[in-house]
Amino acid sequence: MNCVKFNQSIKKFINNDMDTDELKDFLIHLNRCDDCREELEILFLVEKIVNDNDGNNYNYDSMLKNFIAENEEIIYREMRFKYISTLFTFISLFTTIVTFVYFVFIMT
Repeated sequence: MNCVKFNQSIKKFINNDMDTDELKDFLIHLNRCDDCREELEILFLVEKIVNDNDGNNYNYDSMLKNFIAENEEIIYREMRFKYISTLFTFISLFTTIVTFVYFVFIMT
């Protein structure tokens, strides 16, 4: 993801409206680009202040860090799930091949 695409995606990120692939690219870019991180911080702050109807004084910096961490956890869990699924698929395929070889070559 480049900076232009990142900036176009900030609103979707704040509104939790990204699919996991887009979210992954967004978070990778966020961790690599200080300018885009600053832009996200500003827009996140503006969004939260504008939508804060109860007038409370929240720690928006902490809210953003928690929001980013939650989204990173989503990506981590998905990657872990894909890894485990791939591992089980490989084990199943290997077991099938071993069973086939056993019955075809050893049992005959």
